[in-house]
Amino acid sequence: MYGKPLKFILAEYIVVHHRGRRAERHRHRGDTPARTKESRMIQVKVDFGRCDANGTCAALMPDVFHIGEDGLLQQLSTQVSEDRGDDLEEVILCCPLGAISRS
Repeated sequence: MYGKPLKFILAEYIVVHHRGRRAERHRHRGDTPARTKESRMIQVKVDFGRCDANGTCAALMPDVFHIGEDGLLQQLSTQVSEDRGDDLEEVILCCPLGAISRS
């Protein structure tokens, strides 16, 4: 095979497609997500048994997820601030196997 594996090409497409739609929604509403100094934390859970490490989550939230050199997903953080809830929801929705959840 030449070039990138298909799963990485698909992950890049999903990232570009969904990021553009989310930005457009904010533009039409004329608002931006509120930021507070004291935001609560959201727990991020990954079911590594279901994960196929396609890289969508790592492309959307690189500070929380990373695809290692071994090709496996690494979770860099188990919590994100509440003001990043929309980003996390996007990751959850874009995960093709539903391996990511929040609590």
